[in-house]
Amino acid sequence: MPVNLPKAALFSALSALFVIGSPSDSEANFLERLFNPESRRKKVVIKQRRPAPVKVKKIRAPTYYTYKPVALQASKLDRLARTDFNKVELAPAEGARRFERSRFLSALGHLSDFSPAAEKNLSKAVLDHYRKDPTFIWIKNYRVKPETQAVMEVLGDAESYGLVSAEYAVSAPESAGLTSADEMRALVRFELTMSLRTLRYALDAREGRINPNRLSAYHDFKGKGSKADKILMSLSSSDDPAGYLLSLHPQNETFKTMRRELAVVRNAKKRSDLVIVPEKTFVKPGRTHDSMPIINRGMRKFGSDAFMREFGPLLSVNAGNKKYTPELVTAVKAFQKENKLKPDGIIGRMTIAKLSDKEPKDRLQSVLSAMERLRWHPSDFGNRYVMINQPAYRASYYSGGTEKLSMRVVIGKRSNQTNFFHDEIETVVYNPYWGVPRSILVNEMLPKLRKDPSYFDRKGYELTTVRGKQISSSSVDWYSVGSNFGYNVRQYPGKSNALGELKILFPNRHNIYMHDTPARSLFSRDRRAYSHGCVRLHKPREMAAAVLGTDLSYIRSRLAKGHNKQKLKTKMPVYIAYFTAWPDKDGKVQYFNDVYGRDKHLKKAMDKTAKARAAQS
Repeated sequence: MPVNLPKAALFSALSALFVIGSPSDSEANFLERLFNPESRRKKVVIKQRRPAPVKVKKIRAPTYYTYKPVALQASKLDRLARTDFNKVELAPAEGARRFERSRFLSALGHLSDFSPAAEKNLSKAVLDHYRKDPTFIWIKNYRVKPETQAVMEVLGDAESYGLVSAEYAVSAPESAGLTSADEMRALVRFELTMSLRTLRYALDAREGRINPNRLSAYHDFKGKGSKADKILMSLSSSDDPAGYLLSLHPQNETFKTMRRELAVVRNAKKRSDLVIVPEKTFVKPGRTHDSMPIINRGMRKFGSDAFMREFGPLLSVNAGNKKYTPELVTAVKAFQKENKLKPDGIIGRMTIAKLSDKEPKDRLQSVLSAMERLRWHPSDFGNRYVMINQPAYRASYYSGGTEKLSMRVVIGKRSNQTNFFHDEIETVVYNPYWGVPRSILVNEMLPKLRKDPSYFDRKGYELTTVRGKQISSSSVDWYSVGSNFGYNVRQYPGKSNALGELKILFPNRHNIYMHDTPARSLFSRDRRAYSHGCVRLHKPREMAAAVLGTDLSYIRSRLAKGHNKQKLKTKMPVYIAYFTAWPDKDGKVQYFNDVYGRDKHLKKAMDKTAKARAAQS
């Protein structure tokens, strides 16, 4: 309501306000309240604009590269003919070797314009070797040595070791031991070409035809550091160069098994007795499906002897039955259990893979890929080691060359693939904290924090500054935080901890390790690619006991102590591997789906390498 004041009182009040100068802010406010009653009921709120949130660039997973094989270059081996050997300190040569040196030096005049295409490191190794020791390695008395013939047979048999024979091909000279100019020209060129091709074979046998680190950032191998010049020196001084070459292939039993499998696969042809269940077949119990007779054949072909003793008669009686009866469901469940699949009786993709013959061409690529990848690993896996085969979704512990423990694992999803490398297990951590990786913080948690700043406080995470000061997540303006994040976050030990009750560490730059998980239901699935890259163990206590060389009661006692850790007395090799063909504990090669498509990328690299090497002359 308006304020009614006597004129004298109003004049007196106004005079008091404006004795000196214009009204102040407070005086103006008073007048506003005096003459505008509505201002007493309305509160003026001035909204402040929040600064635009810092843009967040998501942390992306590694990529696959366009593979570039090592290019061949002109070797310029004719430079040997222009070398002044009077100024070179030569390796000692006595007796027969001294005669071969003189013959080699006299043959160098026939190297005019000899420059076959080769890898740069091989050309350099050959040039350096013959400049230091200008002596025939492969020739004696102007003839090809018997030892050389044996090496040429090894080169010609490269296919049986998963290599490509054409890439090491050398034609022997047709010399009858005479010393005409044409024959000397052929001999010296054969000598140098033989050294180039044998060196290539040696390096391929030891390290592989493909550089894995050029395939994708998911591959991380240090390489074996083979020196071409040292290999050539070993070949030149060996009494059995063919045996030396063969010794460069992986010497483990797995490689030998895969070599035998390669011969079987190459001899296999598409026969009428192959069982191929249509790829998209999906059958639930009680249904009728046209593929049931083929599924029946698959169980009879791939079931074990024990399985056939129990279910063989049933399968024979139902050979043409298209109805998925309860009796057949029981047989399928037993088959699934035998093949380490979820025994749910549902016939889907994973079960079909075990019921079907893999096409010979697909098996061939799996075996060739496995043999190539085995060369990236050490030739000797070690006496005790852990092998994690990602396509099989399994981790196995070996001791004395025998599988002692095997279990299901969950690996990285396709967008967060588990890397491919090998390392050494060092530590077991009980009741661990989970240090949240920056990729998860930025890609997944930061959006939640911007909606709910107290997210970390409520979910049991410890938030600290880079200097280690613990703070509350609700005290941070998350809109000002970007891709660098700038804080350290870890989850406290407990039942909800993402790592479960223990983790097994093999420190690496990918921050990958084995660990327990509260998400136990995932282990019942046949396809288990769900993690952010780490390897979740179905039986973490058993694996910890195995690597520590102890038992489960000891592991339980350490878990009862709360958060603590224990170093292994001796570091143990661990192979975070990728094999779509791999022998089981009985030595039978099993085939698995190419979960990340890495076989496809490897085949492209192999084909490009073959094409690049075809340019040799």
